[in-house]
Amino acid sequence: MSEQPTVVVAGHAERTVDPDRFSITGDVSVRAADSTAALGELAQRFATLDHAVLALGADGITVERGAVHSYGEGGRLRRWNAGRSLSVTCTDTARATEVAQVFERVPDVQLNGPFWQVDRANPAYDGAQSDAVRDARARAERYAVALGGELGRLVELRDQGTSAPMHFAAAMRAKGEAFDGGLELIDLSPQQQTISASVEARWYLVLP
Repeated sequence: MSEQPTVVVAGHAERTVDPDRFSITGDVSVRAADSTAALGELAQRFATLDHAVLALGADGITVERGAVHSYGEGGRLRRWNAGRSLSVTCTDTARATEVAQVFERVPDVQLNGPFWQVDRANPAYDGAQSDAVRDARARAERYAVALGGELGRLVELRDQGTSAPMHFAAAMRAKGEAFDGGLELIDLSPQQQTISASVEARWYLVLP
């Protein structure tokens, strides 16, 4: 008796959803004649930024402070560089402009973001996975009908992954560059995210 034939198909689905949170990172950097001067000026600037960010409050906001890094430049006119980053993550996506303005008010801060994110607990992930399975089944059924038969029982289902790439505004640089004209030139409105899910499935075919 010959082995019962099967059909293997891939299913894919996407769902578009509003972001659950965003993050903005500010990089504070200074150059000075020596290490002591650079680190001292960095500490002062970073404290100014830190104080401004804390004024946003703690409701729905998480602050992450990076480590201090410093290094010297070679050459005849030796200079010393020092830097530190501060990131703000907020669950109220309507506050992106407010958070960006806090960074903008502190001199010589390079901004990156906002980076829009979807929480893994968002129902859109489950919905996209279910849609991908339905897409695979519909495709398999079309093959079965084209062969004059019908779809049998499921043999195997493989999850090929679910993803939500982060979408973000153009990176914002230090004042005097991207801030010429102000933040109004940058779109800080929440950017919808696309949740993608893919599966691979195999069904038995019941043929005449």
